[in-house]
Amino acid sequence: MSVKEYIDTYLAETVEIVQSIDRQAIEKAIEILHDVRKNNGCLYILGVGGGAGNASHAVNDFRKIAGIKAYAPTDNVSELTAWVNDVSWEAVFENWLKVSCPKPEDCLLVFSVGGGSANTSRNLVKAMEFAKKQGSRIISVVSRDGGHAGTVSDACVLIPVVSGERITPHCEGWQAVVWHLMVNALVNPADTESSPPAVEDNAVPMEDPSHEEESSFLRPGRSDQPVDFQPRNRSIRITSRSGRSRHVSLCGQIPAQTGRRRLPSFFGVKPAKLRKR
Repeated sequence: MSVKEYIDTYLAETVEIVQSIDRQAIEKAIEILHDVRKNNGCLYILGVGGGAGNASHAVNDFRKIAGIKAYAPTDNVSELTAWVNDVSWEAVFENWLKVSCPKPEDCLLVFSVGGGSANTSRNLVKAMEFAKKQGSRIISVVSRDGGHAGTVSDACVLIPVVSGERITPHCEGWQAVVWHLMVNALVNPADTESSPPAVEDNAVPMEDPSHEEESSFLRPGRSDQPVDFQPRNRSIRITSRSGRSRHVSLCGQIPAQTGRRRLPSFFGVKPAKLRKR
């Protein structure tokens, strides 16, 4: 198979996944995530291998974009390796969850290719069993037959197997597609389009530069007293240490209430009081 043929085959398989993926399962997962955010719950995202990388990326998106408190145990390599060294690899996620104290309003999101079984990904299996006992709901994005995740998940998004040779790349790639879809589905476009952009309390509104007579700036530290800028033909006299003085023209607009100002001293020049020429 040539490179071009391989590319065509891979993309054709991707199209096949698009056409056959379970949209109702994705919708159910989004509903669960909406409830998690509404109830101020936490989202715990688990994965190993490529799933761990997806978990880390997904934590960022769910927190920053969707506003959900999301966490991944694989983001803390110190704690992760401590549990592995002191307890076991199988119990690493379960023990991490015990410290996190999952509750019914929380959710476990699992990224896995096979979904875990009696012989594979036992760390994910034990974590899902513990979360289920605590009443937390489970979302999984897996492939093959779903494994243990397919039997215990409240919403299992199954990535269809379209090629026995490319199960893992398709599954891990589609895990990213699915979580990006879910994150962005939780953001209501109508709200962002109809609402004005957020403005900080102390921000100064931008003025139309074509209306100079209406423009104003706020005096630093005194936001209640605007200072109108008016054209002034002014100059300052600066005196050097040797006693020589000269007038320097000031370009631009100077506040009408300028009066005396302290100007910075530089290059050995002492500023004098501001005065008209």
